[in-house]
Amino acid sequence: MRKLREVLRLKFEQDLSQQDIANSVNVAKSTIYEYLFRAEKAKLSWPLSPEMDDETLENLLYPNQEEDDSEDKSFPRERKDNDI
Repeated sequence: MRKLREVLRLKFEQDLSQQDIANSVNVAKSTIYEYLFRAEKAKLSWPLSPEMDDETLENLLYPNQEEDDSEDKSFPRERKDNDI
């Protein structure tokens, strides 16, 4: 489970730096950057509305995740002799 809500809270309520947030939630600074970038792109404001549960928040920031999860990416497509 992503720590989106906690990252947003630490940024907007506590005004922590991305590095401090990364240390606090034990994820990479690049992940914090991505979360905040996606939140800005989605025009989220803090505090979040009470109706926004974690699933809704995740779907808002990662809208195509369900489609991506359904694809089997574990094996590359087999190459045919006529493939260029």
